[in-house]
Amino acid sequence: MLHKNTSSNIILAGMKINDQDATNVAIRIVNHLNREPKAEEGDHPIENDAYWERLRAYAQTWAESGYRLEVWSMRGVLQQDIEHMTNFLQARPDGQPYLITILGHLTRPEEVRREDYVPPTEDDPATETNYDHLIHSGQMRASETFLKFLVSQHYARLGRCARCEKWFFNSSGKRTRYCSLKCAKLETSNEAKTAARERDFLAKLHRLENVIREFDRLPKKSKFAVSLQPHGWKSWVAKKAGHGITTNFITRVVNARRCDAPKGLAFNQ
Repeated sequence: MLHKNTSSNIILAGMKINDQDATNVAIRIVNHLNREPKAEEGDHPIENDAYWERLRAYAQTWAESGYRLEVWSMRGVLQQDIEHMTNFLQARPDGQPYLITILGHLTRPEEVRREDYVPPTEDDPATETNYDHLIHSGQMRASETFLKFLVSQHYARLGRCARCEKWFFNSSGKRTRYCSLKCAKLETSNEAKTAARERDFLAKLHRLENVIREFDRLPKKSKFAVSLQPHGWKSWVAKKAGHGITTNFITRVVNARRCDAPKGLAFNQ
């Protein structure tokens, strides 16, 4: 079990998680989230894939929880992985004692040949055992890596850009939804364009509704005469409403129920 540490530093996995170490861990996680890390010498691709998938799941759910442990959906998964730890006391060159914490059963599998990892068969249970061991080892590596990040001062500085969806380390600690100033400006520009289009649309819709009310006030004979013309009332309204309003525009907003057609079914063509 993890216990509350009252000192300013958390000691884990043979190192103090000071500011620089914590930053390095966060940056490494971000790099791995954005691009699957290459398997190092001695690592098996199955183990590496399991590490990457588990790390991404941790990061995604942690961000979605708002960096709150009490509502984090994968808290139980990590808790289970750290239930059993092996601790060793060591001394640094300057004589300062430190603690090495190794997650339970986190041992590198024996090196095997690729041909040893073939789809399991009923008469070859060892292959299935090795496969499961590799997956477990990769998942435990992800738990160890994310735990270092979680107990550091940067635990709430992992984000995913609202524009490009890349993961980023929020080094400033200020609230932001973007990985860079470039993405923030582009998103702001896009939002401004969207808002301008919406304002233009609402202005046209307002003009259209006023002209339709004007059409509703026409005498029945005049309405009937309009209905005999090409495109009927829509053509009459489009001409009256002015620039930007066409019969196609009228059809779209009426079908989308953003605007009511003139009263009377005879004029709803």
